[in-house]
Amino acid sequence: MSATLSPTMGATPTKRVMSVKARWGRVGVYGFLTITALFFLLPLYVMLVTSFKELDEIRLSSIFALPQNFTLDAWKVAWSSACTGLDCSGLQVGFWNSVRILIPSVVISVLFGAINGYALSFWKIKGANLLFACFCLGHSSLIRCLSTR
Repeated sequence: MSATLSPTMGATPTKRVMSVKARWGRVGVYGFLTITALFFLLPLYVMLVTSFKELDEIRLSSIFALPQNFTLDAWKVAWSSACTGLDCSGLQVGFWNSVRILIPSVVISVLFGAINGYALSFWKIKGANLLFACFCLGHSSLIRCLSTR
């Protein structure tokens, strides 16, 4: 066998030509995705912009307008003195409780998952593909069960 390349086997890739119909289809898909993303991100924008406005400005101006006087007072009040239930100590207590639960649970879950994945990668049995499918199904249904509570 020869190590040389023939002239038909050039190193430059050929450019794929897209038809006009496919191009308009792609434009339509990207347009739909952009409009959908804006639709779902609009409440987040309104929430953030409103949180930086003063109360009088919220009442008098448009909900979509940027704040005239940028202020963090609402964030300070929510963090330090907002009432949650009977306690008016702000959101900081619940935030730090969530962090204290989140960090160990993520580390422990990832550690056990990595150890199990490593051990199961060496376990060669009949029906391994079926067992893998059962693991995947059980994992996805467990997430659904936990998220419905």
